Order: sequence, then structure tokens, then C-alpha cells
Amino acid sequence: MGTTNKLSRDFSQLTPQTAYRFYLRSFDAAGNYSPNSEILTITTLEPRTAEELAIERQGGVAAFLVMSNVPENVGVGQSFPGKLKVTVADAGGKVVRGYRKAVFFSSSDGLARLAFSEAHPYTFTLQDGGVHEFKGEDFVLNSSGKQSVSLSDYALQSTATVKVASGAAAALKRSSTYIQGVLSNPTNVSKINLTLAGLIAGVMVMPVLVNAFVNLSNFFPQLIYGLSHFFQILGLSRRRKTWGVVFNSQTGQPIPLAMVKLIEKHNRVKELAISDREGKYGFSFHQGTFRLRVSRADFHFPAEIHSSSYYERVYTGSEIKIAEPKQSISFNIPLEPHATAGRIHLWGWLIHLNRFVQKIRLPLLILGVIFALAMTSTGFQPTYLLFLIFCLLAIFLILWQARGQTLAAGQVLDVYDRKVSGAIIRIYHQKDNRLFNTDVSLKDGRFGFKVPPGIYYLVATKPKYVDFKSHLIYLEKKKKKEAISEVNIKLKKVS
Repeated sequence: MGTTNKLSRDFSQLTPQTAYRFYLRSFDAAGNYSPNSEILTITTLEPRTAEELAIERQGGVAAFLVMSNVPENVGVGQSFPGKLKVTVADAGGKVVRGYRKAVFFSSSDGLARLAFSEAHPYTFTLQDGGVHEFKGEDFVLNSSGKQSVSLSDYALQSTATVKVASGAAAALKRSSTYIQGVLSNPTNVSKINLTLAGLIAGVMVMPVLVNAFVNLSNFFPQLIYGLSHFFQILGLSRRRKTWGVVFNSQTGQPIPLAMVKLIEKHNRVKELAISDREGKYGFSFHQGTFRLRVSRADFHFPAEIHSSSYYERVYTGSEIKIAEPKQSISFNIPLEPHATAGRIHLWGWLIHLNRFVQKIRLPLLILGVIFALAMTSTGFQPTYLLFLIFCLLAIFLILWQARGQTLAAGQVLDVYDRKVSGAIIRIYHQKDNRLFNTDVSLKDGRFGFKVPPGIYYLVATKPKYVDFKSHLIYLEKKKKKEAISEVNIKLKKVS
């Protein structure tokens, strides 16, 4: 039926439904022929109609419009996150590459914004080959709830359902997706764990750091007092005879950690003493003529007063003559408050910061517990278990400290009942004059302390005002429905 020098040969113009017998024989350039091959019998098919030939050219008859990459959830007013793919398939699932019809989208959301609606359809082209991807921004749903998105060419139709969330719900969904992506990375989880642990540790020690900074100027006197007391316990130094009390000239409050120097001739320091919690100080016996020099942060010596309603024998800087060991010595030293406005402002800022930290520490610890539990449930790691134990112990400690505490609160006013903000208020134990806590008055003059039941007193300080010391406050454990202990403070301006 023909000759070819190729490895294949097409045969056309064959009669339908007819049997044909084929065999092969090859030859070379010299005219040498090979034997005939085995015979292959082939029967041609029935003739095809014009419609069948057209279907073959188009790739099949369109039976389905398939939408893929349709999001399950989307926010109100937000476009689809990715491209929406439309595939035209025949009954056998094959792509109809010759599809040339116009398609359009519609939705149950009457407020939906669709780029290709019935008024503006999209027509498939030869380049599409039965598949086209529409941009995500072509689809925006503006009504919350379950909404349908339909695709049609009038003959065929396809529908998908999308959950449209409100603004808050959509934001929550996006946040959840983002968090899941972050937590799926072990490196990110490790960084979060370290950051959260450091933040919680900082929050827990913040009150200690604030109190330490506020009283930083007293560190050196505290160190000297501690060492001298330690040496007395060991018997390495003699106990000193009490000479008197260092006190606040305005309030009469004993001043601890005041540095008292015994000065002899030529301004040489003979001995150094630190006042205790009751403001008491004293020296060993020394014969001669001396003076006292006193220093304490935020106080000035000598005070302007020469007498006091709080103590007798007020020392204001005169010479002291000591002749014999049994001589009666009694000198009470008044100190004038002299805190600078800058220092008071800094203290107030730190106390405000500490107050904020106290409010967030429990929620932060609960967040740490949730994080540790979530990480521990995904796979056991000792780090997360230790972090969980730390958070639980910290929560227990906070709740234990709060158990049985009562609230002492009040308002700082001036003599004309005007609210005074920025005043530093300290609460002391009456028994040993120990500072328990520090607060600062707010814009409305309010302040407050949570303390265990006991006997306390308050001291208020503000530049250009006379220091204030309250009467004794008896705080008892109160029931939740009972009122808090109200203590108001009256500050008088320095004349």
C-alpha cells in the first residue's frame, strides 16, 4: 500500500467497517529485500457523524462547571484570599478544551460585589483551554452568615457555600490562623517561651525593684547598720548607749537609717552611728567636746525649728561636752524634709508603673499556663513543664498573699478640700516602724493599699507641702460586702 523510509506510516481513505491485512518488507540501497513479516489484520470503525467530529475537536461535551479554591470562611467586606479556579469538564471528567461560552457569577448576598456578573460575563477563549483562574479581589461578600456563590452559563450551573464572618469574628479567625502558623515553627515557639518567661519573671520582681530603687539612697546606711548589728551579735563590738531619736520635724515620725556622725575638733569623725527602725541612735563613751552631724536622703540638717511638740531636748547643732561615762546624754535630732520635685516625680512614675504591673501579672500568668499546657499537649518537653510549674506556683503565691488582706484607701486633699495628686504615701507598721508599701495619689487624690490586718500609720510627702503623719489605723479582716477602711489625708502648704 505504500513505501516509507520512516518508522511510522499513516493510512487514510480506508473504507469503514472493512478488514485490511498488513505485512512489512524492508530493502536496502542495493535492492536486497527481506522476507515478509507476519500478517496483521485490522478492521476499520463505523463512520463518524459531523457532530462527533466537532466534539472531538472541542475535547468533549461540557457537562460540569467545576469551581475550586473557594474559601470556606471569609470576612465581611474582604476579598477571597486566593484565586478561584473554574474548570469545564465533560461527563467523563475530562477537560473540554474547546469550550467557548460566556459564564457569570451570582450570590445569595444581595450586597456582594462580583466582577463578572450576569451583566458583565466572562467568555472562555482558546488560550483558556477549558480552565480559567479568576482573581480573589473579583469576589467580595458584604453580608455575614452562610452565603452561596454560583457559576452559570445558562445551561450548566455550579454552587459553593462560603461562611462570611462579621468584623470581630473575621479578625479572630485571621488571628487564629496566624497563631497556628507561628506555633507550627519550633523556633518561634522557643522564642515565645523565652519571651513569656522573661516577661513573667520581670513582672514578679517588679515590686521589689521599684521599692529598691525608691530606697536606693538608703543602701549604704542600711549596709553599715546591718554590719554593725552583726558585729554586736558576734561580740566583736560593744553595744552603744542610746543618745536619742532622729525624727521628722514636721510629723514627729522616727527616721530610720539616718547617718549620725560624732565630730570632734578639726572636723574629724570620732564615731559613726545609723539610726534604727525606731529612729534611735547612740555612741560609745568618749570624753571631750563634740558636735553631731546628721545626713539622710530627702532630709536637711539642721532643721529650722529649735523646739518640738514631739520630743524634748532637741539638738540643733550646738557643742556637746562629755566628762564621765555615767553622764546623762539625751539629744533628739529633728530633720527637715527636703525631697526634690524631680525625685518625687520619678518615684510617682515608678509607682504608677508598679501599679500597672500588679494589675497585669495574674492575667499574664494565666496566659503562661495556657501556653505551657498547649505546648505540653503537643509533645512532652521538660522546658514547658517547668514553665507550667513556675506559672502555677506564682499564681498560688499571689492568691495566698491576697488571702486575708484588707484594703486601706483614701484621698489626699489640701486644707481647702482640693484634690492633691502626685503625693507619695507610705504605710508603716506601728510596731517596728517598718515600711510596708508605697503609693502615689492619682488625679482625683485617691490612693490605696492592700495589707494584712494590723496596726499601721500613713506618711504623705509632696514638695511645697508639710509632711503628714496619720493617726494609728487599726485594720481588721473584712468581708467582701463590707466597706474598705477609708483614711483621708490633709496636706498643708509650706508658708
